[in-house]
Amino acid sequence: MSIIIGSARIAENGTINGNKGDQTGREVATEEYYRHRFDWFVLRHKDPNKALMMSFDMASACINDNFGYSQGDRYSGLYEAKRVGYDCSKVQTRCNVDCSSLVRICVQYAGVEVGDFYTGNEYSVLMETGEFEDVTNQLDQDTGEGLYSGDILVSQSRGHTAIVTEGKDPRPEIKPEPTPAPPTIEPYPVDDDEVAIYRLYNPNSGEHLLTAIIEEANALLGFGWKSEGVAFIAPKESDTVAFRMYATMHTFVAEVSELHALVESGWHFEGVAFHSGGNVPVYRVYNPTNGDHLFTVDEAEKNRLLEVGCVDEGVRFYAIRAN
Repeated sequence: MSIIIGSARIAENGTINGNKGDQTGREVATEEYYRHRFDWFVLRHKDPNKALMMSFDMASACINDNFGYSQGDRYSGLYEAKRVGYDCSKVQTRCNVDCSSLVRICVQYAGVEVGDFYTGNEYSVLMETGEFEDVTNQLDQDTGEGLYSGDILVSQSRGHTAIVTEGKDPRPEIKPEPTPAPPTIEPYPVDDDEVAIYRLYNPNSGEHLLTAIIEEANALLGFGWKSEGVAFIAPKESDTVAFRMYATMHTFVAEVSELHALVESGWHFEGVAFHSGGNVPVYRVYNPTNGDHLFTVDEAEKNRLLEVGCVDEGVRFYAIRAN
């Protein structure tokens, strides 16, 4: 990208003194970086945010035609800028600056208190503040490569000074932390005629869900659901099936009559979820607060839920074993 610098350059008549305000649009202006015949010193503020403030203020001065160039009237711009907190975008009275007084305004805008200076002593005055560092060795004098927005250029022999308005961003690059992969559930080992039924919990809605499909379980983990492990082991085949139903939450039913009743009341039928069979009862507990149906083979868990206001809906399925 092109490196752009801003500065107070020359009066409207081509000399060092002129009328107040920018008569030509080029007295105080930006331009592409160029190599100075005496080369540049480069001073960089140690605080990237203050560097950006100086860059912004210089850019504001360059588009505010109230700033003209005149060495003999260089303090009028400083006076007008001070009245508005050195914010060059707010100066509304015609005035003049020269290159060093404009840089001083931008430095003051960034909160760096400095006294008067000119290009012959600017380097030492700014370095004595302790807020700048000399990064001249980072600059390719021919191309401007290595310059950051807010860098102050001072000619190495008395002559000119400018501020980089468009350069590299001085703020350190913030690399986003890599997004950790969501946890995954490993397939639970079962016999060939068995199926592991996984239970998941949605902390946002309070819903519990059963699934025999491990890919679905892992996909839900990616959406913020929490694994509660294997709920129970079901038979791969049996004469009794568990139908999965959905309204605002899921539930599971075995009786066709209950399935039809739920469909008539607006529930959606989502197919066969798993098979029921074995000697271990699977209890269904209803939470009237959020509408959740929780299934468990743990009678102690069921009883704890009943103690806090949940409703016992009885044994709904059977499992081969807990896990």
